[in-house]
Parts: sequence; C-alpha cells; structure tokens
Amino acid sequence: MTELRTGPRTGLAVDPAVVRRGYVTVVCLGGAAVLALVLTRRPDLGVPRPLELAVLVALLVVAEQFPVRIDTRHGQDLITLSGAFCCALLLHWDISIAVLAQCGAALLNDIAHRVRWYKTMFNVAQYALSVGAAGAVVVALDGQLGPRELDAYTVLIALLAGCVFFLVNHVLIGIALALEDSTPVLRSLLADLPFQATLNGGAIALTPLLISAADDTLWLVPLLLLPLWAVHYSARARLALDRQALEDRLTGLPNQTQFRRVLVDTLADAKEQHDHVGVLLLDVKNFSEVNDTLGHAAGDALLSQVAARLEASCGPADTAARFGGDQFAVLRAGLRSPWEVSGAADRIRDALLEPFELAGSPFDLTVSIGLSVYPLHGEEPDRLLQHSNAALSVAKRTGRSVEIYGDATVATHVSRRRLALLGQLRQALLRHELIVHYQPKADTGSGRVVGLEALVRWRHPELGLVMPDEFIPLAERSGLIRQITDYVLDEVLRQLAEWRTADVDVCVAVNLSARDLQDLELPNRVARRLALWGVPGRMLGLEITETGIMEDTDRAVHVLGKLRELHILLAIDDYGTGYSSLAYLSRLPVHEIKIDKSFVHGMLGDGNDRIVVRSTIDLARSLGLHVVAEGVEDPEQWDLLSEFGCRYVQGYHVGRPEPESAELRRRLAAGRV
Repeated sequence: MTELRTGPRTGLAVDPAVVRRGYVTVVCLGGAAVLALVLTRRPDLGVPRPLELAVLVALLVVAEQFPVRIDTRHGQDLITLSGAFCCALLLHWDISIAVLAQCGAALLNDIAHRVRWYKTMFNVAQYALSVGAAGAVVVALDGQLGPRELDAYTVLIALLAGCVFFLVNHVLIGIALALEDSTPVLRSLLADLPFQATLNGGAIALTPLLISAADDTLWLVPLLLLPLWAVHYSARARLALDRQALEDRLTGLPNQTQFRRVLVDTLADAKEQHDHVGVLLLDVKNFSEVNDTLGHAAGDALLSQVAARLEASCGPADTAARFGGDQFAVLRAGLRSPWEVSGAADRIRDALLEPFELAGSPFDLTVSIGLSVYPLHGEEPDRLLQHSNAALSVAKRTGRSVEIYGDATVATHVSRRRLALLGQLRQALLRHELIVHYQPKADTGSGRVVGLEALVRWRHPELGLVMPDEFIPLAERSGLIRQITDYVLDEVLRQLAEWRTADVDVCVAVNLSARDLQDLELPNRVARRLALWGVPGRMLGLEITETGIMEDTDRAVHVLGKLRELHILLAIDDYGTGYSSLAYLSRLPVHEIKIDKSFVHGMLGDGNDRIVVRSTIDLARSLGLHVVAEGVEDPEQWDLLSEFGCRYVQGYHVGRPEPESAELRRRLAAGRV
C-alpha cells in the first residue's frame, strides 16, 4: 500500500494551503470515525489461534518496515505489502483487529522514521478508511464479519476486499499528492497505477493462502513469505532497470528519454497554471581536447563535475540531464515570466566559469547555451527542443555564450554588423568611445528642470553614433554589461562633480540592466564611486525595469534596499510594459515610477490609454510615489498630464538628449531647458 512519506515538493501557482488542509482534515475525521466505530465493537481478545494471530500481526508490522521505494520527480513514494496480512486479519479474525494492526503498524513505522505529525495522522486515517471500506465490502457480500470457513466464495470475497482496500488507499494518497504537487488529480492517480496494481495485486492474491496456512498449519506461513519476497524483489528489480534505462550511467543525471518525459509532464502542468517553461541545451566547448590530451578518464571526471554544478544550479522544480557526449540540458519550470530563463542561463554559465579541478590542476571551461521558452517558441516538446538546438547552433557559430531562440533573433545574430560590434565593444570601453547624453526632466507646475537621465551612446569611429538598443543587448549576452554600467556611473559622477563646482545641483539618473540588479556587489561599487567623486547620493538616480525586478525578486529587493540606504533616487522605468502590478511594486524600496511613453503617446486619442495613465498617477500618489510621464512631445500632453496630477514629465517637448556643454550647464543653472 502507498503511504504519504514524500520528499520536498514544489509549491503551487495558487496557494494550496486551505484546500490541502481541508482535505487532510476530512480524511483524518473520517479515519477517526472508523476507528471509533471499530473500537466500540469490543472484539473478543480470546479468539481462537492467538499464536497465528500474533504471527500475522508481526508479519504485517515487518511488511510496513520494508517498502518498495519509487523515486519520482519531486520526491519518493513508498509501497508496502502489508495489505495481504491486513485482509487476512479482516476476514479470519475481526475488523477491529485488522484496523488496529494496520494503523498501529503505520504509526510505529512513521514514528521510527520521524515522519511529520500531520502526515502520520493522515497515514493512520487513510489506512483506517481503507480497511473500513474493505470491511464494508465483506459485510455487503457476506452479511457478517469475523471467522469463516475458507471456500471458493470466501476466496472471492477476500480478493474483492483486497482490491477495495488497495483502491481506496491509492485514491486517498493520490489526491493528497496531487494537491501537494499542483498536478491534476486524475494524472496523479493514473501515474503509477499499473505498477502499483500489479505489485499489490500479487500480494493480495496470497490472502486466501495466508488464511488457510494460519488456520491449518502455521509452519506454512513462512513459506508464503517467499512469494511475497519474490513480488517485492521483482518490483525493486524492475524499478532498478527502469532507472538505469532513464539515467545516464556516468553522471547519474536523467538521460534524454527521461528528460523528454519530464518535459511532457511539465508542459502539461504549465498549460494549466499559465506558467512559462525554459528549455536550455548546453554544449561544452573544446571537450574533445581534454580527451585527446588527458585521456578519457579525465574527460569523464570533467563531465561528472559539470553535472554536479548543473544540479547545484537547479532549483527544486528544475531538471538537469545529460543528452550524451558533452551536451547537457536543463528544464526550468514554473517561471512567472519568459525573461527569468535568461537569468537562469546566466547563472548556469557563471557557475561553469569557475575553474574545475582536473588532473591536479585548475581547468577553465566555457559553454554555449541555447534556450527556448514555452509558450513563446512553441508548445510541443519536440518543437521546443528543436528551437533550443537551433539557438545552441547559433551560439556555437558566433562564439556567444547564451542565445535565445527567435526567427528574427537567430537571423540577426549572424549579421556581420552585429558580430563586428560585439568584437569591438570591449575595445570601445578601453578607448572611451562610449559617451553620455543627458535628457532633462521637468516639473509640470513650475516648468523648471529638476533632473536629467543619462543615456549612453557609442561614438563608433566608422559607423558614427550607435544607439544603445543595438549594443546593450550584445553587452548583456557577452557579460560586458557590468563594465558598461561602471563606465557610465564614472562618467556621470565625474560630470556631477564638475557641475557642483559650478553651483549646478541636479540629480542624474542612470539606467541599470536586469543583470546589474542581481549583482549583490552593485551597492558597494556605487558607494565607492560616490566617495571617489565626492558626490552625495541624492544627486544620483538609478532606473530599473519591472522585468529586472521580477527575475529574482528577493535578490533585487535586497540590492535596492542597500542602494536606498545611500540616499539614491530609485525609479521603475517603462512602467506598464512589464508583468507586475502597482500594488506589487509599492512594496519595493523605490521613490518613483516612469509611465512608458506608449501610453502617453496614445492618451489624447485613446480613452483606454488615458484611463491607464490617470489611474496609474492616482494610485502612485496614494502610495507616496512620484510619477514621471515619458515621451511628452507636445503642450497638449503636458497640460493633460498636469491636469491629472502628474508631477514630472520627460520627452522631446521638454528637451532632447544632448552631450554635456557650456550651454547645457547654463540652462541647468537657470533651471530651464
């Protein structure tokens, strides 16, 4: 029989606590009612053959101690063979004895294994209900409970009672696991039904023989343990063979077949929960050189270390697998947004960048990662794997470490211009080819300039001025975004220090990428630069996007909290285009939000955009947040935003981005555009 002794499980998309507690409570109350009923029967403790009774009870307890363990994706399920002994007690002695023996054995076993108290209560209760249901079948078919002669009809009753005992046990446990795993109940019930039915059916079939042996010749009972042991052994052997067929022998990771099975189940769950799923394929670069120079043993050791780091990088809902050779795969499940998978790929890449220990020496390893996201890049397992493989091919061909699938993206990434920019970006930093332009932010009430936004440009010696939307994505994929952020911070703080000497006191905001926000060292780097240039924190602003926060919320909140301690102005950029709500963002340590220009542009002619802008302003003000409207291009938009109570505006009507100049300095000193 199955028991609820599982390992850690993934959380539900919707908090299942109330439903799960309610279900467990109902089962426990039902089990308590059955226990109360059978205890009032007061069975005759002087029943015949007490020695035989004691032997069967002892064997039932032993059977509970040696379950068949089934490894699942989220934990471990246990199947015991105590049902045969329980049914024998039910049919040949009394339901009270059967219930007390089965529940007592489960209680002793759970206490010995330190199972959590509520799972122990559930196990005892579901066993009481299972035995009670089997007893009800016996009463319905035979009209009585207690000792009986063993004949053909009794054999039939024993088999039917055993089947009911198994089915009730299976259904009660299956529903509990479905609630805990956030999987459909029917799928949970059918997942291992054939295997469990075969295993328990073989044990239950021995019930009449146990009754006969205990009734006539007690010494035959141990002989009947051999078939039960054979059932137990064959089940474990089959599970071991199944595990070997689905497991990579070298690394112990799931193989490609098992990965695809898990992917099928995960996609089915994601479709119901409206989650995103990431499929990542990894290829170890220059792995053949390790085999050629150090031998296959060293190559196998390297692959084992790679597998260990992949598993360490995975969360409880993720699956790492080896597809063969030097190719691995990772399945990221339960994602709230498609952008989270990119952060996961970066973390895996960074984990594998740490030197490996190989033949007594450190060994640096690089990987190429191709990824696709359900449902953006497909809804079928084969299509997602195909698209991840296509992205991996692009990553290997271009030398890029991480590549996301996309028809336009894949085609663009092989363009000569993008490849040339990627190769020249590092040198551009060293040559100070990146420059900063400043776009003003104005107060709608006074019209005065109250701040600036720093916008980076690449003054390319051959291509002219390259805009950030062309090279910033390259920097994020190649890992240069941190250097660019530090570069822009230094440029802005240097400029602020110069303006302070000219009595220009203005706050300048710098844009951060999602990767910056996940860097726990960012607050320290910013603090050092503020001290280096002698600029107070109130003169620096940092703007982040909603998706950057959602990628790893806990880490982002921690980083933002440290930055706020430096008295830096924190703003959410492009608000309305991400995945979070204003109520959610209100819990973040930010000072203002910037309404995306797409809503501002459309608010004069589109009533829906106007409602979005006005409601956002009202809600933000009630939460103590300042609001900046981006993309203001004419006086009508300014006037309408002022009427709505929007305090700050930014856009071409206020001023276009421009490099630092004496003229810009004079206007800032005068507080005008």
